[in-house]
Amino acid sequence: GERRDLLKWAIQNGTPRAQLEAVKHLGELARPEALDALLGLLQGTNLMEVQRECCLALGKLALKSSHHEKIVPVLVTYLRPGGLLRTEYHEDVRAAAAWSLGQMKSHQEARKALERALDDKDRRVRLTADMTLKGKQ
Repeated sequence: GERRDLLKWAIQNGTPRAQLEAVKHLGELARPEALDALLGLLQGTNLMEVQRECCLALGKLALKSSHHEKIVPVLVTYLRPGGLLRTEYHEDVRAAAAWSLGQMKSHQEARKALERALDDKDRRVRLTADMTLKGKQ
């Protein structure tokens, strides 16, 4: 518990470097309690590396499908291409979001987002979407 609390503290108050390390550890611990901290950090950071690691960690959290309702819409936002009034996230972040959505592809929105990502302008994003849809990742 203490280690987890420390990781949560680092996510909320740490330097970007500390946040990055904490997110990696939380993903590896795969603790559902970390979900809100991860979502909060993801939506509150402008740093590409932190966004990428948050997206990956969300996919590693072996969560029950009841958590998917909370996670999928957020990941979909990070995967979709930019528009007139919408930020486009870095291709590393989009690829990470695609991988994580692939871990939840039983969720209809996740599948739809992955199918749309097959047309992404970045090759790695397209490949990740394709691999996860085919169950190879």
